[in-house]
Amino acid sequence: MNPHQSQLDSTVPCQSPLLVNSTASHSFLDASPIPIDVLSEGRGEDEYRIEEKQRIRVAQAHRHSTQPTRTLPDNVLLEIFDFYRAASVESWDSPWKWDTLVHVCRRWRHVVFSSPRRLDLQLLCTHGTPVRRTLDRWPSLPIVIKYWSNLKFRPPAPEDEDNIIAALEHPDRVRWIQLAVTTSLFGKMVALMQIPFPALTFLSLWFDGEVAPPLPSSFLDGSAPHLQDFSLIGIPFLALPNTLLSASDLGSLQLLEIPSAGYVSPEVIVTCLSALANLEMLCVEFRSSTSHPSPGRMRLLPLRRAALPTLIHLTFRGASEYLEDLVARIDAPLLSHVRITFFNQLVFQVPHLSQFISHTEIHKSLKLAEVDTSSTSGIIITFDQSLAAPSATGPIGHLSVRISCRELDWQISSMAQICSQLSPLLSGLERLDVRADYLRLGWQDDIDSIDWLDLFRPFTAVEKLSVSGGLGPQVAVALEEVAGEMVMEVLPGLHTLHFECSRKSASVEHFVAARHVSGHPVVVRYTLFPFIWDDTLDESDGYSALYSAASS
Repeated sequence: MNPHQSQLDSTVPCQSPLLVNSTASHSFLDASPIPIDVLSEGRGEDEYRIEEKQRIRVAQAHRHSTQPTRTLPDNVLLEIFDFYRAASVESWDSPWKWDTLVHVCRRWRHVVFSSPRRLDLQLLCTHGTPVRRTLDRWPSLPIVIKYWSNLKFRPPAPEDEDNIIAALEHPDRVRWIQLAVTTSLFGKMVALMQIPFPALTFLSLWFDGEVAPPLPSSFLDGSAPHLQDFSLIGIPFLALPNTLLSASDLGSLQLLEIPSAGYVSPEVIVTCLSALANLEMLCVEFRSSTSHPSPGRMRLLPLRRAALPTLIHLTFRGASEYLEDLVARIDAPLLSHVRITFFNQLVFQVPHLSQFISHTEIHKSLKLAEVDTSSTSGIIITFDQSLAAPSATGPIGHLSVRISCRELDWQISSMAQICSQLSPLLSGLERLDVRADYLRLGWQDDIDSIDWLDLFRPFTAVEKLSVSGGLGPQVAVALEEVAGEMVMEVLPGLHTLHFECSRKSASVEHFVAARHVSGHPVVVRYTLFPFIWDDTLDESDGYSALYSAASS
């Protein structure tokens, strides 16, 4: 299982968990935290202790250098420490090493521990942390449980499970749970999480097996009042609406790799969304193609709608019928980033998707469309701002639609269906790039030219077309059929055509001649390498300069 990257690394609370890994037997004022980077490098505690003693001696040796700070009042020191905290945090989930400060002198320790909220002091339970033995030796700071990161499934070792249980035994202090769940840990975790966790703001559970047991309806006692970020990967939760109805502060909801046993209907999703007025990110991704609504559902008028005034990111993977039923029930005027993946199917009907997108911020800024084909990952069309457009003028619009099918003829015909129904959104597009990541031998054979022409028809305003990656011969043969009245039906606004090929194409020449006769001439550019548009090039010189380059 490989959850999409877009999905977990985008909008989350800016809190910096602090690693505390102490095996010392003394009080918390003299404890010796083990930084997170030590454990991530696989270094042992004994090795670290030797280095830590040296570090403490260095800190003690530098006490004389702190002489000027002894005249500073505590509130000034606190300002300095807070500035140091902000400067030392590298990313939203990076810890900052306040242990460096508390080892300098007792006064600094006092200042640090007297302002735990201002300095965002937290205790991190992670790989190798002896929580059971050391948690009570530290102040009652918020607890962060983190057992995976960077989209890498890294479950806790068997010896870590008791430490996780020890941390979960403090529900009033647990603020962050980011856990790769194993089968052996799942039952123990659920048993402890039948009660409210009032401080919990971030919850992400990832099960990497084939069949995960579902979360019970009593999970979190059905309440998560302070939850801001919630994600489940491969774990069914049929009682989701009951829990999220209390999560009015939720900003990110990600349901990824939803198994067949965890199918959630569009009505259930809408019920969840109706209570989430602050939601900024929504991801719904099914593991298999069983994500179809009940037959005949699309013939019914939507009974319930959800207004999402702050939604910016939407990611979906599943059947087109499901997405249609979902977007027909929600309004998201500020939506600016949409990523869609459809499973392979014969017919795509997406009229509600087109209407939904037309009422968002996306369609206002789209100028560029890119079609990429691959024999492994399918076909994707991406709509973006023009490369020359300034990004500071407002939200950057992005829309991508991927279809998971392997054969090129299916890819082109399926994408033609999608684009024909999105045609109202394509009226402002100025440029279209079509390319293949690679073409295995024979992969591009036996494609009906009509499929290519059907793909191009909705792009009525496109002025520049680029074809590369081995698709040139296929597209050239299709364009050769554009003659007579069809000239104004297929790419009528085109004036620049780029082909990545080794020589002039007779088929392209036929297309150019037909355009010239119709009074709509096209400049053709041939190159032996992938093309980069240069709007400063004088297009009147396109014929001679580029023909000559391709012929030499």
